[in-house]
Amino acid sequence: MRGTAEIDVGLKRWRENPAPIISHLKGYVNIEDPENYPDIEFTRGRREVHNLYNKIHNKLIAEKGGAVKASILKFMFRRTRSLAGMREFPKFVMVKHFWSFRMAFKEIGLELKQLGEIEETDDIFYLKISEIRKRENLSTIVRERKNAYSSEMKRRNVPRVITSKGEFYSYPKNVDKIDNGFKGSPASPGVVTGVARVIMDPFDSSLKKGEILVCPSTDPSWTPLFQITSALIMEVGGMMTHGSVVARENGIPAVVGVHRATELIKDGMQLRVNGSTGIVEILEE
Repeated sequence: MRGTAEIDVGLKRWRENPAPIISHLKGYVNIEDPENYPDIEFTRGRREVHNLYNKIHNKLIAEKGGAVKASILKFMFRRTRSLAGMREFPKFVMVKHFWSFRMAFKEIGLELKQLGEIEETDDIFYLKISEIRKRENLSTIVRERKNAYSSEMKRRNVPRVITSKGEFYSYPKNVDKIDNGFKGSPASPGVVTGVARVIMDPFDSSLKKGEILVCPSTDPSWTPLFQITSALIMEVGGMMTHGSVVARENGIPAVVGVHRATELIKDGMQLRVNGSTGIVEILEE
């Protein structure tokens, strides 16, 4: 029932097209050092968290009245470790229902296809419910919307803000350049030096372990790549966008809001990413 951009009922789920999952698995298989395997890194991270907890706990115990503080710390630590993952549960339930909606619409689409009113079963997702009920010129409507969709998918510059009145504001045309690099917004602390890899599709398996991921933006379908990359550079985003949050969760530096990063940064460039200052330096082209 899960999939890329899964909030869109019209897009295929992984059970319908498993190719994206296979692509991510290829990236994991290409990891050569066992110490960098995702499960090993997860175990190492969990151990580091518990060691840090023990260090803070012992420090509190040594303070005056520290027993009460340590008890509060213990309670909060256990609650966080046990329940933080529940934040994803509402979306899980919602997406599960979206799968049922998709299957129901596909049944209607199959019926309309058999009647010759649309060409493909999935054409149903280009129609409004009111249009399905009227059943007038469905093929023409679908054809027009497919063309419009195809055209919009080629758009590179998406408005940053669209108001309720239809006004829109785009990103500035000028890039915030500095000597030998660019300035963006710091989103996850740390400094990493490595080779750049520009990725436009989250299921492009060309990213190698330790390379710096440069992309337009991310959503949950990009998450497996965070196990491979050493740092993140995004064209769009802020402190609370998906890429920034997942970068902090994985402990890798991230700089976001680097306009036209995927155009100006080329594969193979040697970069230094400072997620604390938001500066991306080009060390070698």
